[in-house]
Amino acid sequence: MKDSIYYDEGELEYINSRIYQLSLCKKKYGATIEDILSYKDKIEKKYEELINSTVIVEKLQKERQEIVLKMRTMATNIHNIRCAISEELESLVKKELDYVGLDKSTFKINVTETDHLMHNGSDKVYFTISTNPGQPLEPLEEIVSGGELSRIMLALKTVFVDKDEIPSVIFDEIDTGISGRIAQRVAEKMFLISKKHQVFCVTHLPQIATMADSNYLIEKLWTESTTYTKVKKLKMEEVEYEIARMIGGSEVTKLTIENAKEMINLAAEVKGKIKE
Repeated sequence: MKDSIYYDEGELEYINSRIYQLSLCKKKYGATIEDILSYKDKIEKKYEELINSTVIVEKLQKERQEIVLKMRTMATNIHNIRCAISEELESLVKKELDYVGLDKSTFKINVTETDHLMHNGSDKVYFTISTNPGQPLEPLEEIVSGGELSRIMLALKTVFVDKDEIPSVIFDEIDTGISGRIAQRVAEKMFLISKKHQVFCVTHLPQIATMADSNYLIEKLWTESTTYTKVKKLKMEEVEYEIARMIGGSEVTKLTIENAKEMINLAAEVKGKIKE
C-alpha cells in the first residue's frame, strides 16, 4: 500500500548500534568519517611495519654496519694525520721549552687509537713531559711545580697563539726558579701572546713586570677581625717605584729608581720590535 510503513525492529536496532559505534569512533579517532578512515590507514601501515619488523631491523643493522665502517676508516685517517702532526708539534713545543729555560725537558704527545668512536675520531691524546733527565714522562696535569707548569703552558700558548680561541690567559708563579736572560725571554713570550689574548701574570721579577701594558699592585692586608686582598692599578711613577723595589728589595734609592726607569725604557724598545 502507498501509505504503508516498513518496520523491522532488528534492522533498526542494528542501525542504532552502528550509529553508536560510529559516535564512539569519532570521539576516539576523529571528528569525521574521513578522519577515522585516515587513522585506520595509519594503523594498518604500522601493523605492516610490525609484521615486517625483522626485515626492517636487518636493513637498519646493515646500514649501521656500513656507517660504522666508514667512520672507522675516517677515524683511522684522522689518527694517521694526528700522529704525523704530533711529531712536528713536539719539535715546535720543545724549541719553545728550551727558550724559556726548560732545555733539559722531554716533551712527547701520546696518540692512542681506541674502539670508541667520537665526533672527532677515536683517539685518546695525552701531552706528556719529563722536566729533568732520567725522570719518566708524565701527563701535564700531574706536574706539581706551578712554575714549571706555567712555563710549559707558555710554550704551548706560543705555538698555538694563532689557533687558540681562549680570550684570557693567567700565568702564576711563572717566574719561579728563573732570572736574568730566561726571565726576559719569558716576558717577551708573554708579550707576544698578549697581542692575540688578554694576559694576566703574577710576578716578582722586574724583567717580567716592565713588559706589561698595565701594572697592578696586589697587597694582603689585615684588620683585627679579617684578612683581605687589595688590588691597585699603578700610575707610571708608582710603577717605577715598585720596579725599583723589586730590584733593590725593601730599600728604594735614587739609583734603583734610575735602574727601574732604564728597565722600563728598554722594555718599551723590546716591545716595539716584537712582531705578531
